[in-house]
Amino acid sequence: MNDQEKLIRALISREVASLHDVMETVHLADGEVLFHRGDPGDAFYIVESGHVRIYTYDEEGKELTLNTLERGDAFGELALVDSRPRSASVVAVGPATLRRLDRDAFLAKVHSSPALSQAVIQLLGDRARHMISYVEWLGQWTRLVAEGHYDQAMKSLQSSKDVEDDALLAVADAVESMVRVVREREEALRLKVAELRIQIDEEKRRQHVAEITETDYFQELVQHARQMREQRDRNRAEFGQKQIAKEVLMAKIISIHSFRGGTGKSNISANVAVQLALRGKRVGVIDTDIQSPGIHVLFGINEDNIGKALNDYLWGRCKIEEAAHDMSGKVGEGKTGLKPKSIYLIPSSLRAGEIARVLREGYDVGLLNEGFQALIDELGLDYLVIDTHPGLNEETLLSIAISNTLFVVMRPDQQDFQGTAVTVDVARKLEVPDLFLIINKALSSYDFDDLKQHVEEIYDCPVATIIPLSEDVARLASAGIFTLVHPDHKVSRAIAKIVDVVEATR
Repeated sequence: MNDQEKLIRALISREVASLHDVMETVHLADGEVLFHRGDPGDAFYIVESGHVRIYTYDEEGKELTLNTLERGDAFGELALVDSRPRSASVVAVGPATLRRLDRDAFLAKVHSSPALSQAVIQLLGDRARHMISYVEWLGQWTRLVAEGHYDQAMKSLQSSKDVEDDALLAVADAVESMVRVVREREEALRLKVAELRIQIDEEKRRQHVAEITETDYFQELVQHARQMREQRDRNRAEFGQKQIAKEVLMAKIISIHSFRGGTGKSNISANVAVQLALRGKRVGVIDTDIQSPGIHVLFGINEDNIGKALNDYLWGRCKIEEAAHDMSGKVGEGKTGLKPKSIYLIPSSLRAGEIARVLREGYDVGLLNEGFQALIDELGLDYLVIDTHPGLNEETLLSIAISNTLFVVMRPDQQDFQGTAVTVDVARKLEVPDLFLIINKALSSYDFDDLKQHVEEIYDCPVATIIPLSEDVARLASAGIFTLVHPDHKVSRAIAKIVDVVEATR
């Protein structure tokens, strides 16, 4: 409580004291609660002897002391004036005696006493000014803590203690405690990252890689991929001498893969594809997660409006380009400025029967390779983005093998570390030209530079970007392309780094 507020409260106490005959005496034992926060504001009190403590609770249920009052101090007048419930609780600190004036008598005195009316108005105005001051202090502290400037936050908190305001001091103490807890928690999280990075079973890693790579199918796939790359290099060398379509030479296949589901792979694939299109490229994005399709949701496609899908091509019912949906005028409600035919989506079927057939009969994986090249040729694509099926099976190995660039998405979670290690090793044996990791859903309290450095050390593989865990992404719930809805968001900036990497690779 500052000096101005003390003077005003003293004036209120003097004016109310004239109503001594209608005031009730209240005796409190040590630790006895007078009223709780949220109780009706039905009386005004003056401390006659002893002390009382005004307190509230923070979001974790811990008590936060706002003030301690002594003989002659008054409290409770605001609840009487605005008829709202008590904003804090009051408890006796040792035995205490109070004088109590009920609401009706108090308001009658306010109406009959100009001095008391003026004092109450002054007190309300003073409270409003203090509230603005509190908000300014809290805003500064919150910003510093959110940005990780803990030393500056502590310095600011210490400077606030020069202000003679008991309530502000109480809040400053609480925030100071919070800063200490946050720092300790961040340090604990760093230690957790350190623990995660050593919990890769190298023996199992070698065994799993061997089980995949020492098969005839895998060896044939390596040879096929090698021949494709050699042919691509020859085409580049012959460019200018023969009439070879530029898109055949320059088009790049980008696979975005993860060992486990739930990493945010489809969300990343959709956003990368749209951002490439916004940079003037012709892009196709294909959902090869045929068993559990999902990327269509981000583009606003459902079972009723999907039309032809990748399944129709695999069953011989259409050409693959006929399953390509031009999304240029549909994403972002058509307000993105995308050129017509700049982004195509090739979804997998959402129909239960189609999915069941894939699970029951499988399909010719070789058709995928032919389909990928047909999409590039027929649609004149600069990039084909493949949203793969999680894990390592024939179709995902094919997608990885023929890729110019492979991004492996992982979370900083023990569930992902082992499988990601196997995936990276397999991709190397497939001789993927450009291989990168994407760390998704990283807690903002992590030191991103430290996390990036250690992950790169584990896998001997560059990290393209670290995408922070975000409630805004969860709140959108895949109801659109995040980078279009929140273009300046930190998640969108992380996605932009992936696009930069794509454009920089050969």
